[in-house]
This record gives sequence, C-alpha cells and structure tokens, in this order.
Amino acid sequence: MNVLIYALGGGWGHLTRAAGLARALGAAARVRILSNSPYLEVVRASMPELGIEAVSIAQKDPDGIDLVVVDTFPRGLVGELVDLLPSLRAWKVLIHRDLKPEYVAWAGLRTFVADHYDCVICPGERGPLADLPQAHHTAPWLVRPPVAVNPGVDVVVCAGGNAGEMPWYGEVAALLARDIGVRCLAPELPPGCPPELWIRYWPSIDWIASAGAVVGGAGYNTVNECRALGVPLIARPWPRKYDRQRLRAERCPNATIVETPDEAARAALEALARPRVPPPAFTNGANEGAEWILRRCP
Repeated sequence: MNVLIYALGGGWGHLTRAAGLARALGAAARVRILSNSPYLEVVRASMPELGIEAVSIAQKDPDGIDLVVVDTFPRGLVGELVDLLPSLRAWKVLIHRDLKPEYVAWAGLRTFVADHYDCVICPGERGPLADLPQAHHTAPWLVRPPVAVNPGVDVVVCAGGNAGEMPWYGEVAALLARDIGVRCLAPELPPGCPPELWIRYWPSIDWIASAGAVVGGAGYNTVNECRALGVPLIARPWPRKYDRQRLRAERCPNATIVETPDEAARAALEALARPRVPPPAFTNGANEGAEWILRRCP
C-alpha cells in the first residue's frame, strides 16, 4: 500500500505524529511524508529503518497513492487541498488534533471534512470535529517507546516553538542549573542557556523518560509524552493561531501551568521534591490508528 502523509506545519508536532504512524504501519506500507519541517533530516537520520521519503507538493503523484493521511489541517496549510482532495481516488484519513473552534467555523471544516474524508482519527484529543459519524478515537500517539538515555538527569527543558520563545527556555535552564542537573533539548542553543546544558536530540521522549520533571510548552507531543510516562510537566502554554495549548495543559493531570521563568524553576524543584507517581497504563495510539487503517482501507 502506497501512503502519503501530509504533515505540513513546520516544527516538530506534525512530523513526529507522521513518523509515529509510519513506524506503526511498518512493512505493510510504503510511506512518503510531505513536510516543510526544518527537522525532517533529523527524523530520517534517527529512524532510518522507516525509509521515509521527503516529497514536495509537485511530487505527490496522486495516481500512485492508495491512502492519503492529512495531519491536523483538512484543507491544507493554505487551502491547497480544497481542489485536490475531490480528484483523488485514494482513501482519505484526517488526523484530528485539537483545533480552535473559531478556525473550524471560519473555514467551514465540518462540512468539508464530512464530504471529503472517509475517516477522522482523533489521537487522544476531542477536537471540534470529534463527533462526526466517521470519527474514530484512539489513545494519544507516541513516536515509539522510549529508550532511557541518562537516568541521572533531574530536569529536562524541552525548548520547542518559535524563535521568540527560546530565551524563556534558556533562562529557565540557567536558573535550574544553579541547584540541580539540567539538560536543554533544542534544535539550536537557546539564548541565555549555558552551552554545556544544550543537546540537539530527537525524539525527546527518550530524555523525558529519564527526567524527574520536564519544563516545556503545551504542544501535543510534549504533553502526551509526559502524560504517558507519568513525568511531571511544568507547562508554559504559548499562543498559537490554530492550537489551544492552555486547554491541553489544563486537561493534563500531571501538568503545572506557569508563565515566568522564575515560576517554572520553582515549580520544577517542587515537583522533584514530591514522591513520583507510577505512570498509568498507556497504549500507543499510533499503533491503534495504524491497525484500524489497515483493517478499513480498501
């Protein structure tokens, strides 16, 4: 089966979910990922067994595709799928991460998705389209099980997001380094972060599994990886055009919401002082989603 996963959106989130699904589909599918993420080469190098191919818009080859999976944006990032989807014979699946209801209403997504998608998979989040008849719910998606890389780390700072947010993470890492062992995971060294604390590494779930606490944003992967592993998350929700990070953090039972670097550092130290709660039983929803697709896709 030839699968195209549309994972445009930049950053880590869309690409990490795409890699998780590609891994779960395994040998049953030849997967190509359409991505504009600057981190695509990092993902390919970290998981070479997937044989992921990066493709551009011009290389979609719709006639050779059996299954199209679209992550988050049903109409495409700039509406480019509106005319393309109706012309495709392929089975169409939407991965429905939470979206702002205002965007769903403005773009007419309820009608568009009902008319043009065979299936809507809700990966552990109940978004505005989760009640459509073709919706199927799974547990949150992880890229893969974690491999602990450094059991001695107290706090991991996961610095993902926009460039203007990076100094916040750098300041948190510097504050925490006065008292405890810290590592800061980021694509580039955040301003204010001591260089010896910085690590470029993917997937972050390996370092999260090793941490006593995590400081990060409230994006999909950070929240659900901490939730799956039972690691306390000190979450700084950031404003996003389409995503509701604060709502996601509020729904996470092991998250503490903060605003300033000082608040984050204090909350991380307090989390370390509390007894660690064993993680809940957790099923990787990416495996559930892949199994369901393989059973249903014609």
